Amino acid sequence: MSSSWPCTPAELADVVWERRWIARPGLKSSTPGARDASVVVRYVSTASAFVDVRVAEKRQPWPAQAVDPSEVSAAVTDRAAEAFAGVSTLEDGVIRWHAIFNLDGSAGADGWRAAESGKPLPTEDAGTMECGLSTPEEEERVWLEHAWPDAAQYTEEWAKLDGGPSLAARRGDGELLVVCGDWFGYARDTRDAGGSVCFAAGRVSTGWRVESSAAGPEEGRRLVLLGKDGWSPLPGATLATPLHELLAGPDEEVAPAAATPLAAAPPAELRTARLLLRPLRAAHVDPDYEAVLDGLTPEGSPLQSVFARRDAWPFFGMTREEDLFDLRRHEAEFDLRLAFAYTVLDPADEGVVRGCCYINPPTKRGFDAECMLWIRPSAADHAGLDAELEAALRGWLAGAAWPEFDRVGFPGRELADGPSGDRARCWDYWEALPFTTARYPRIAADAKTAEAARRDKEAADRRAEEEKARRRAKAAEATAARKEAKAKNNKAKKAPSALKLEEERRARAAAELREQEEKAARLAAEQEAARRAEREAAELAGAAEQAALREDAELAEALRRSEVDAEEALARRVSRCEEAVSSESTGGGGDLQRRVERLEASLGAATEGSLEERVDAIERLIGPEAGEAAEQHLPVTETLAAVSLADAGLDTGRPAAPESTMGGETTCIVCFARVKSHAAVPCGHLCACGPCSELMQECPYCREPVMLWMVPRPV
Repeated sequence: MSSSWPCTPAELADVVWERRWIARPGLKSSTPGARDASVVVRYVSTASAFVDVRVAEKRQPWPAQAVDPSEVSAAVTDRAAEAFAGVSTLEDGVIRWHAIFNLDGSAGADGWRAAESGKPLPTEDAGTMECGLSTPEEEERVWLEHAWPDAAQYTEEWAKLDGGPSLAARRGDGELLVVCGDWFGYARDTRDAGGSVCFAAGRVSTGWRVESSAAGPEEGRRLVLLGKDGWSPLPGATLATPLHELLAGPDEEVAPAAATPLAAAPPAELRTARLLLRPLRAAHVDPDYEAVLDGLTPEGSPLQSVFARRDAWPFFGMTREEDLFDLRRHEAEFDLRLAFAYTVLDPADEGVVRGCCYINPPTKRGFDAECMLWIRPSAADHAGLDAELEAALRGWLAGAAWPEFDRVGFPGRELADGPSGDRARCWDYWEALPFTTARYPRIAADAKTAEAARRDKEAADRRAEEEKARRRAKAAEATAARKEAKAKNNKAKKAPSALKLEEERRARAAAELREQEEKAARLAAEQEAARRAEREAAELAGAAEQAALREDAELAEALRRSEVDAEEALARRVSRCEEAVSSESTGGGGDLQRRVERLEASLGAATEGSLEERVDAIERLIGPEAGEAAEQHLPVTETLAAVSLADAGLDTGRPAAPESTMGGETTCIVCFARVKSHAAVPCGHLCACGPCSELMQECPYCREPVMLWMVPRPV
């Protein structure tokens, strides 16, 4: 190492500085001259080198996986970060910072050679330092830095964060490590050789964990060096710890593993007594969104300890569209076999989401995968379901269903000797594990940022499509105008001949004639159908009239027969009375009136009333003799009279006959008074008279619906 190595000004050496604010004209976020504290700046300085890391206080997370050089600028822009490292010099009260590493582009070997020669590369980054005091209450020394040569360009206030013995070392032209007190600063730029870039600052006592990262490892992770061999100390070291012991602290980057998507198809389902696991799909968005919001308040959510000790997901105000974006990402990663998210359903009702589990590539060294899981906070027996799901996943991932996984980590749920319910100790153990340096392909994006980018892209695409559509419409209009002009031209050139026009006229006339003939034929057919319908209606009316006449005749005949039967029955009663009085009968001869009068004269009785009443009186006078004569000679019959259906005891007084019989003389099975004359259609039962059939919508015999009642005609 050259003895002419530039020395850091005494005011800056062996001190860790933190910038409190910057004031300069034209600040975007404030009025001219106002103080801006939106960027966190850590400056770690030794006697021979410095590292300066600047990161916006509100920033997007640095990508968890290593990024390609082409992605660095986009990531830096998202984080509003700056970073540089190198050597500083003091001349005539002006301090100059000569950057060898720079996030925007490093000097590399040229910068180191110039520093070794004692003449660092020229720089425009220069300023003067003024020592002062902060508020009396703090009693803390601060430094004010002013731009040079124009002090009005900016003013910065710096406060001492730490200080003590220091050491600086570099590894080739691509890495620089400075340690001062409890703080370290690290710079790496191997982009020229196809490598990566890293600017980070943090404390040694926390296990070399990064607290500010402009590029490289995410905040909270351990510092990773490209290698621990080949480091050379820079002049002016005051730290007693040997360099090789100091370098044992950070992790060492190992050759990236051959990280490829899972070769075997992942399982499609896992069932337990109370849980059902299926691949998480965008179609699950509504029940998943409901489960994610379960227990979410402005103060936080129980689910914010699933992926880390304290995570930002799910965030208050999260929308269904943002959850849908995450689900689409999980679904795409599952289909590409990059990571595997499963929704946890209720086997009794697969529309209810009870939780989720995520099987992701490892972030810690020594694992093949990492598994995170959660059960919705309001679930009944939450602790039991959580334990059931964790036990099922451990057995599942260790079994034949996942042959490519030998060791799966459960962040925040296990210690070195196995699972544990002490979440705080589990997270301490997990966070202390070294990170893997293997690169695993992921579809990694923050939901809000990606959704905004997607909307911007959609809007840009929509505007581009609208512009294309407008141009296409304009071109189509021009093309149509050209075609129309060409068609008119061609029409004018090819006017049809008189013969062709006459043929077209005749063809049109023939077509019109055919159309008129078809219309006339349709009209004639309609008229014929109407006449046929009228004839059928007349026939039906005539048939109904004939049926009514027949029914009246049959009724009259039935009444006549009833009267004859009554008269015959009365004559038989008179004959029995005659036999009882004189032991002889007239045999039914003679006038019935005179025979009754003779009986009355023989008995010496004079009765009044109808003939039947007079016979009743004679029978009462004769007494039991009439009954005995009935048993010896003729049956005693009663006079046929019109009685109700209840009084008749459902007995029509006629011999039983099948009520469905089409022929014969049987009575209506409804009124038991008129002759059955109408048959039900479609069942065909002849069972009712005309008046009763008009009152019924179903057959009284089989209870089938009746379309119509018809009067059968014997042939």
